[in-house]
Amino acid sequence: THEGAPAYQTVIGHSYGTLVVATTARSHGLAADSVVFLGSPGVGVDTAADLHAPGTAVWSSTASNDIVAYLTSPPGIVDQLLPGPGRLPPFLLDLFRRDDDLWFGRNPTTPEFGARVFASAAHGHLGYWDYDNIALDGLANIALGPERQDAVIRR
Repeated sequence: THEGAPAYQTVIGHSYGTLVVATTARSHGLAADSVVFLGSPGVGVDTAADLHAPGTAVWSSTASNDIVAYLTSPPGIVDQLLPGPGRLPPFLLDLFRRDDDLWFGRNPTTPEFGARVFASAAHGHLGYWDYDNIALDGLANIALGPERQDAVIRR
């Protein structure tokens, strides 16, 4: 309805949808009070400020076992599967170099990005919506607005 104060607006992007939400915010603006990125392969910008959404709170969460997180930082796979120097020839290492722009930009859960990072249980890429995942509680508190956002458990 159009009665009372405007509603608190939250836009949530999951997976590739995070890039879609961020591209929209950067290129066209986004009339949202909060933007949330879940399991992001990168959002196409280096920092939350690059979204050109002043006054918008930017949140992000990635499960520790979400394979999509490796699209922003492929060396994680190399570090875990092939520990130690000299296991891959240099031309293959170039494919897995530490370059946040390798795929879709910086992971929005990195400190350099500047989002408010909240906790998620290790439920994989689709588990953010599981009833027993703390991320779902975080999403609810974010969507309910600033008066509830202090209850969001930060990572």
